[in-house]
Amino acid sequence: MRKHLSLIIAVAATFGLFATLLSRAIDSPETPVLSALSSFRYFTLQTNLFVAVIFWVMTLSKREVGPGMQILLGGVTVYISITFLVFALLLQSTWQPTGWAAVGNVFNHYLTPLAVIFYVFTNRQSLRYLPYHIPIWLIYPLIYLIFAFIYGNNTGEHLYFFFNVSDVGWTFFSLTMLGIIALFCLLSVAVIYITKKRVKF
Repeated sequence: MRKHLSLIIAVAATFGLFATLLSRAIDSPETPVLSALSSFRYFTLQTNLFVAVIFWVMTLSKREVGPGMQILLGGVTVYISITFLVFALLLQSTWQPTGWAAVGNVFNHYLTPLAVIFYVFTNRQSLRYLPYHIPIWLIYPLIYLIFAFIYGNNTGEHLYFFFNVSDVGWTFFSLTMLGIIALFCLLSVAVIYITKKRVKF
């Protein structure tokens, strides 16, 4: 059952990435490869790529998930949950894709994140996370937030609207950053809590 679910998630994440990259390539016929690859600037594509890699490794591996992979899985669960929540709460109304982009949107922002959450929940008794994992999991999102801010300021192309300080203002920007970091921490605590062996649902 676990292997089958891992395979389903790996395929879903891969298909979502494929649909998004195909859409970007079609929309930019002069530079299709460059346009497709530039999509990986976005947190959504990066987190779905993490999911695809980890779940393909877990699917194809003949061994049980080791401690290192478990830590990575916990972090990726937090990241893909953020992808789902931030899009649903802040970004959904700002983007109405069509065609292959719409297909990728459904997989990248909804189906894959929910499938990963379901996987961790149903396999919580075999996973074990501790509070010291939280700082490890926070390294990537903090680096990404810094990257996105610097990238937008240097290029004028803001990956997400709340990075455009000239439009939203420093107060909104600061509160949004604090809110996102707090959400990362809360989700990390939630992952630790539900995977404690003594927790029963």
